Amino acid sequence: RRHRVVVTGVAGNEGGAQVAYPARAKGVIAVGGTTEDGCRAEYSNSGNDLDVMAPGGGDDAVPGADAWDQAHCRPGLSLHSVYQQTFSSALGRFGLPDGFYGTSMAAPHVAGLAALVIASKRLGSRPRPAAVERHIERTARDLGAPGWDVHYGHGLIDAAAALR
Repeated sequence: RRHRVVVTGVAGNEGGAQVAYPARAKGVIAVGGTTEDGCRAEYSNSGNDLDVMAPGGGDDAVPGADAWDQAHCRPGLSLHSVYQQTFSSALGRFGLPDGFYGTSMAAPHVAGLAALVIASKRLGSRPRPAAVERHIERTARDLGAPGWDVHYGHGLIDAAAALR
């Protein structure tokens, strides 16, 4: 971060109420995972250190008491995973295996969005990492209870809004 690098970290996949290290360290954007419904995924950690959410795949967590969760989240339904290019069964070849989900699928979405924001010069020619983080948080789509909350942080990242 001192070298003007935006750092993202995975919130963790234990479904717990505390963001894992190093994501909860100062200066790291802590990323939780959402499902195709936009709901917090059942595996995604959450808590006071959660910054934003991004697609991670998998099944919906039990909905919170807020109206948004009650209207959108359906635990128990089998939902899709996230496809990613990774090593196949032979480490010398890449493939697109099915069945991958987790905050490790979500954090690269935020890193990619940070790169787009920086490359667009939307925040000037050499924005500080804190400015990029604030911009991503400010342009995120609010989910769950209104405003920042422990289940969704600032919400689901929104590339279109961030690049306007």
